[in-house]
Amino acid sequence: MKDKEQKQEKKSLGTALMSFYVAALSGDWIIRLGLHRAMPHIIMAFGLCLLSMCLSYKVEESLLTLRNNEKTLETLKVRKAQYESELTSIYRISTVEKLLEDMGSELKAPEEPCTVIDKD
Repeated sequence: MKDKEQKQEKKSLGTALMSFYVAALSGDWIIRLGLHRAMPHIIMAFGLCLLSMCLSYKVEESLLTLRNNEKTLETLKVRKAQYESELTSIYRISTVEKLLEDMGSELKAPEEPCTVIDKD
């Protein structure tokens, strides 16, 4: 007797799952629950949630790019400061004269200030 009841329960459970599956595929459960009247609102809410998630992802991606660019910018600022200090030290008159002497050039720094020639 118990075996028949267990088999009957399994069959009823199987038929219930099958009928739920068929109803889910055909959309009958939406009509049974009366959700067909609110379907446009449900679709709009789903669309807004999806849009919100996509925008949040894009914002996160932009912030990550911004942080990477800030790190690169700091590195480039340090490199620029180093180049400027090197160039400043090279452009000193004493350094230029020393470089010219080392290269064997006969050029010398001017002893008198330059004169401006007017067209008048």
